[in-house]
Amino acid sequence: MGRAVVGIVLIATTACAGWIGSTATPLTMRERSMVVTASAYNSVVAQTDDTPDIAAWGARLSPGMQAIAVSRDLLDLGLGNGAVIRIDGLPGEWTVLDRMHPRWSRKIDLYMGTDIDAAKQWGVRNVRIRWFEPIQPPLPGSFLPRPARSFSAVAMAIDVPLPTIAPRTLREYSAVATAG
Repeated sequence: MGRAVVGIVLIATTACAGWIGSTATPLTMRERSMVVTASAYNSVVAQTDDTPDIAAWGARLSPGMQAIAVSRDLLDLGLGNGAVIRIDGLPGEWTVLDRMHPRWSRKIDLYMGTDIDAAKQWGVRNVRIRWFEPIQPPLPGSFLPRPARSFSAVAMAIDVPLPTIAPRTLREYSAVATAG
């Protein structure tokens, strides 16, 4: 009986060692950034189609959401449905929920609900966007959300030396990365 229990524990321990990642290569994330043209749009029939509150991938848009549409060339850079970005000069994180007509490139559209005046006031500007991407492919069979769904998820995936606490902003992460 004792040998059976030891055998089961040994098998379970061996199986879990790979799952826990004790022998796996740590995942490294890289911050990407680029300057894009940013305009704004509203969920009104005159600017979209007959279902203005439904984005290209089926997400339901509602005023107050920090959502963006991206030009199709940005999809190839990992900015697909659900990607999270930061926009220099604007607060918070923005989620990619929509895509633009193929004629556009290096462009994003900020979702501004039904506030047409706010969209007109924004106009068209050049802004720098920032996001994270893995620089090492995941091991076969492992799970890696691509791109990361939030900046806090990236902080957990970054190899930050202990006892450093995961940073809360890109600026804090840059300070930690350059100090270490």
